[in-house]
Amino acid sequence: MEFAQFPYLTAILLSCAAGLLIILFVPGQQEKAIKWISVVFSGIPLALSIYLYCAYDQGRGGYQFVEKIAWIPSMGVHYFNAADGFNLPMLLLTGLVFFTAVLSMWELQVRVKEFFALTFLLVTGGFGLFMSLDLFFLFVWFDVSLFPMYLLIAVWGSTNKEYGALKLTLYLLAGSALILPGLIYLYVASGLNTFDILALSQPGTFTPFQQRFAFLLFYIGFGILAGVWPFHTWSPPGHVSAPTAVSMIHAGVLMKIGAFGILRVGLFLCPDGWQYWAQLMALLAAIGIVYGVNDFLLRNFNYHRVELIFHAKIHRFVEPTDISGIAMDSLRVCVPGGKLSHLGVVGPDVDRDGLGQIPPDAFVVAELLRQPAEAEAESQLPGGEHA
Repeated sequence: MEFAQFPYLTAILLSCAAGLLIILFVPGQQEKAIKWISVVFSGIPLALSIYLYCAYDQGRGGYQFVEKIAWIPSMGVHYFNAADGFNLPMLLLTGLVFFTAVLSMWELQVRVKEFFALTFLLVTGGFGLFMSLDLFFLFVWFDVSLFPMYLLIAVWGSTNKEYGALKLTLYLLAGSALILPGLIYLYVASGLNTFDILALSQPGTFTPFQQRFAFLLFYIGFGILAGVWPFHTWSPPGHVSAPTAVSMIHAGVLMKIGAFGILRVGLFLCPDGWQYWAQLMALLAAIGIVYGVNDFLLRNFNYHRVELIFHAKIHRFVEPTDISGIAMDSLRVCVPGGKLSHLGVVGPDVDRDGLGQIPPDAFVVAELLRQPAEAEAESQLPGGEHA
């Protein structure tokens, strides 16, 4: 494991933080300048993530571009970042979704400064979590990526936005409340006085019982964010209420953070726990697949006319399919007998990158279709064009 000659991963975080700070110091009346600043400073992490993805030495593999600095030595906390084949696709995905989300909100007119500032804060947490190999910082970045969601939906959303924002926040905070005890439990049980994922993942660090207990906490905690059935019920009102850019980040980054957390923390640290709960996870995943398809049909299909019903709030089309996609990835990881396969883990990780980009793109198309659909619906009202 070689340390990076240049801190590319930190540069991604600093570019997001710099964009946030500059936006905060620009007067709110200069909306055009704020939008251009957002485009530039969302393009920088995208460019860096593309470079890292291309520069990664696949032949050598392992952890590359490593950055490690003691943060709180007495507690074993380190600022520890690295890139490997597991998180590089997620860094690239986050950069792509972030940049396209900023572009999708170019016509925003309401509280532009606050919207883009909160978006930069949210994405900074996502980038930080994907690159971190220290459990302390991983949890901090996890919470940073969650807190802006309430305001982004409650202020700029629509369709019961307060309800959607509050339900989303309460569910995700409940997940966070399960993850934190799990992290502390492993920290204490290891006796190593470190939050280093690589050190804690060494064989024999935890007993089978400790792994089973901790993995259950991680599976439910991160699974809430991933939209695992039956902990998914926050997602539909969140998707429908959120503005386009937030829906894109929600589907393309935040829900993938949940799946990534289950694998990075749960699988890496508690492989025995993963195998012990594999059959239960497979059952929940199978139910999630059927639920997503059934929910899509019930919402959007008219069985009498045998045609899709076009909703002005077309976000309702995308969200159930995203839940089914996550469930399919979860099911592929668990094979008969509770065993793990290399393809079962790597396949969903690669697929998360493709699946992560499809829903954000779909939300952009949905927004382009929604505006003329709403205009047509309004023209049908009494006093409208076709009255």
